[in-house]
Amino acid sequence: MIGDDMASDVPDPPHPAGPPTEVRPGPPGPSPAEPPPGPDPGGPKVGAHDAQSYLEGPKSIFAVIGVLLVLCFILMAVGFSKPLERLAPDAGAYHQSGSFSYSAAVVAPTSVYPSGFVTTGEPIYSGLVNSVNLHFAYDFSSSLPHHIKGTIEVKALLLSQTDTWQELSTVAPLRAFSGDSTSVISSLPLDGLYTLINTVSTQSGNADADYTADIQPLVHITGKVGSTAINDTFSPVLPFSVTKTTITLDVATAAVPPGATYVPPSANSELAATLHPVQAGSVPHLVTSTVSVAKYTLTVSALRVLGIVFGVLALAMVMANELVRRRTAAQTKEQLIAGRLHSLIVPVESVSDTRGQVSVADFADLAGLARFLERPILYEEKDGRRTFVVDDDTHRYIHRPVPATVPPVSPRAVPTGRFRQPTEAPDQPTGRVRRRILVLRSLIVVVVLVVVSLAVTSFTASTNVPASSVGTSKQALVIAQLTPGGCAALSLTSMLIHSGTFSNAASHVLVLGGATGNTITDTGTGNCIVAGGGTNAVTGTASDICVSGPSLNLATACPTAPPPTTTTTVPPTTTTTVPPTTTTTTTVPVSNGVTAAPAADNYNNYGGQERLALNNTSSITAMTATITVAQTPGITYASQANSYPGGAVTQSSTNPNGSIVYTFVLGAGQTIASGYQNGVLYAQFNGTGGAHNLAGDSWSVTTTSGGVTTTLTGVF
Repeated sequence: MIGDDMASDVPDPPHPAGPPTEVRPGPPGPSPAEPPPGPDPGGPKVGAHDAQSYLEGPKSIFAVIGVLLVLCFILMAVGFSKPLERLAPDAGAYHQSGSFSYSAAVVAPTSVYPSGFVTTGEPIYSGLVNSVNLHFAYDFSSSLPHHIKGTIEVKALLLSQTDTWQELSTVAPLRAFSGDSTSVISSLPLDGLYTLINTVSTQSGNADADYTADIQPLVHITGKVGSTAINDTFSPVLPFSVTKTTITLDVATAAVPPGATYVPPSANSELAATLHPVQAGSVPHLVTSTVSVAKYTLTVSALRVLGIVFGVLALAMVMANELVRRRTAAQTKEQLIAGRLHSLIVPVESVSDTRGQVSVADFADLAGLARFLERPILYEEKDGRRTFVVDDDTHRYIHRPVPATVPPVSPRAVPTGRFRQPTEAPDQPTGRVRRRILVLRSLIVVVVLVVVSLAVTSFTASTNVPASSVGTSKQALVIAQLTPGGCAALSLTSMLIHSGTFSNAASHVLVLGGATGNTITDTGTGNCIVAGGGTNAVTGTASDICVSGPSLNLATACPTAPPPTTTTTVPPTTTTTVPPTTTTTTTVPVSNGVTAAPAADNYNNYGGQERLALNNTSSITAMTATITVAQTPGITYASQANSYPGGAVTQSSTNPNGSIVYTFVLGAGQTIASGYQNGVLYAQFNGTGGAHNLAGDSWSVTTTSGGVTTTLTGVF
């Protein structure tokens, strides 16, 4: 017997047509791998052939069709679930810009001012100048058609750099304007400024205190840009540092983030940005809708097109597979078997040669023998009888298909040989089982593709590196560092920060009020109460010490409440039985040195703003602040701003429960330098002419400084 290796060396003969025959029921022949079907050989048919099921084709074809259909479904579902265009803010729709300048004439000629005038950027010496002329020019620009009108005024805010004392005055009164530009010129007498400073210094006992004077124009505009109505506020700040003898521009240099290697802005560029502030405004406009896939962004229209393309490809493969299946079904069973085994069927008129005949029960065995012998299969059809013959030098191998009317006979004792085993053909899976296996394999392929894509997306979509803490030091401040000198004899263990009207029942507490007026009622013992710089009403106990006014140097015993007149039988200890947790404010064991000073401005009842000035003795590494404005009749959101370096603090607003909440958050990795002088948060709103009641307005600041997190709250 010749082995497979020798058989594989036999060249493949061509694949001609064969004569037809009827279907012979019986055991199936071997099922070697199917080669691509050839053309229909035509001519007489060798036998009828059962039509091939659609799902009995090559499994790889169905796997590809399944993947294409899944991609088509996903892309079409996502693409047609989203609109082609959406509304988005156009950040550069319009710009508001300003230009600050100042000048002053000197009292007498001096070498300090050779020209006899002080110009923008130069320091102002109080002994040489009586008043300063301030000029602010406003300009609105947009590439879209627009028309605006509004109001403008200029205010001055004098702040103490040590005691958070403040005084607000109007430099230029409110006036209306129409058009893209306007300007304001006003005069600031220095004698009135220094008179106020001297009064505060005398009352506080701190003659060496330094102050800041912020000049702030308030521009409120309404109108239309394109087809969108706008209502916005522009309020830049020109900061000055004021000492006894000199007034200078106080331009803060932006802090360089830790680890940064780029060159920070120069002093000239910072000065130019302060003197020429710019604020961009946005209006909604239509943009193309997009969908992000991993690191790539695709338009919705592209998703729809890709879905249609994958669907067309899947349909084309379905049609191609159907065409191949039909061409294969046009061939008979004997032709298919002969084609698989690369055997040649040759129709002849007669095979009457009667040499030694060997009957072959199955056509597949005969075709395999023909290939082995390198002989053609001779085919004869006579009187409805079909005969297939393969000749060699000494024998004739013959196969006669059983007519369809004869019951099939299963040869149980086929001789053992190269092409058949002595038993029946092994059980093959039914068509239904094959279809289930095919569907299962397709699903496995789809699931693997989805899992791989999700894994790649989750791994590559973003790479977030946590902020580094290298080079920073976190050390908690002790309460003694924040205690005024007048309270040094007290043993203070905790601190309470609040403003407005509030009470405290805990003992050994450092109580800090706001910079404006406070009404404080204390029932604890051994407390130090710092009421702040406004008009205050403090009621304490005999062991409390009060520090009032803009200075922390004057400490006196707190006024005590009169004894109760209704009864004298209540033991004295009953006044201290209320646990500290019953207070409405938060008591923290240590402070982080951050203080807040609230203030409010009224724009003639047509709007206003609420400001929160922050001061910090050490660097702030995290901050979340909110200003809540009650939406009394006519009050609507206008804008919000902050005076920290650009991009350090992010802003947002919400409208929960009939109020406007302005939120300010220090960005990740950003730091506010210790002793930052111009940290102010602005919450601006519009009005309709009716007065706004501040009773429902409040603020909250949570900061982390020096490793300590503290929350301050208060009202306006």
